[in-house]
Amino acid sequence: MSAKKRTNAKKPAKSAPNQVSLARTLGALVAAVGLRTGRGVVAFLKRINPPKERWQAWAASRRVRRVGTVLAGAAVMMLALGVMRSRLSAQERFQLDPARIELAAGDLSWLEGESAARMEAVIQGDLRNTLSKLSAASAFDDEFLGEVAAQLNSNPWVAGVQRIERYFPSEEANASLAVSLTIRKPVLVVEYGASLLLVDHKGVVLPYQMQLDSNGAPIGAADQILLTQELSRPLRRVVGMKGVRGQEPQAGKVWKNEQITAALSVESDLRKEGVGDIVKGISEIDLSDVEPVKNEFHQVDYEAGGGIVLKLDFTDAKVVWGKAAVHASTVEATSLQKIENLFEALGADPKLELAEAYYLDRVRAVSQG
Repeated sequence: MSAKKRTNAKKPAKSAPNQVSLARTLGALVAAVGLRTGRGVVAFLKRINPPKERWQAWAASRRVRRVGTVLAGAAVMMLALGVMRSRLSAQERFQLDPARIELAAGDLSWLEGESAARMEAVIQGDLRNTLSKLSAASAFDDEFLGEVAAQLNSNPWVAGVQRIERYFPSEEANASLAVSLTIRKPVLVVEYGASLLLVDHKGVVLPYQMQLDSNGAPIGAADQILLTQELSRPLRRVVGMKGVRGQEPQAGKVWKNEQITAALSVESDLRKEGVGDIVKGISEIDLSDVEPVKNEFHQVDYEAGGGIVLKLDFTDAKVVWGKAAVHASTVEATSLQKIENLFEALGADPKLELAEAYYLDRVRAVSQG
């Protein structure tokens, strides 16, 4: 029996389905997109880049030549101005000397007589000292004006720089600056330790202190005159400060102390709601019953049954205001009601001599003998 011959011929391998055709298709697509994009780019360049003949026509245009002449002239003029400015800046009369800056110190109407002149000299000297930290600069230097404003704004007397005017030199004067300022105005005088401090309506401490003697009176004769004779409107004195627990006052900074906050609140209410000489006769605001810092519940503690006490010039009786509006709850009388209660008490007892204390924080004034 003859054995059948087996053949081991290999079958041709099959390619992965559609791999070749997919590659060819993608290649053709990329080539087509590239060709089309390239043609678009060429067309765009031709559109924005006119042919040589058009360039020559533009160059020959009278209008184009005029524009070119104007631009060239402007460039030459700017260059000449730059050179001239550089040469002028080197001249002394074009130098801005901080010592020659004119300062308009604003309104000092809260003072009268010699005290006003003395305080103006104090403020001017302080401002000059502030400006002395600057170096001279060219009158063409715009940044110098900003430096002057920033330096003056850092001075504790200055509430704001209103305007800076620059004057270039003339035949009679060198270059200079004129600055208009708003100067802080005190609304309270605060007894703190052995000194009196001036505080404005925002609670900012002014850089002027009056030293006190053992009786609580200013040591300097000029300060005594200032407080007693030459204030255009009396400044109420704040007493009872607890400086150990509160923030230390710093000139030019807001005094972050709840006693000061309370005093400013009462002062604002008295000026807003008060009428007549009675309110002007309130000479002191006693804050002894007010804590200078908030408690753990973010509230300000007042002594039970007490509060802010007002001192009137003509009586030794305690006039208890209660809590300041900024700290008061809705159940307490409003500031207007408290002032009405004061006038009611004065109507019944003009000298406030029938009781030791008068409480204004009730719906009706209550006196306690």
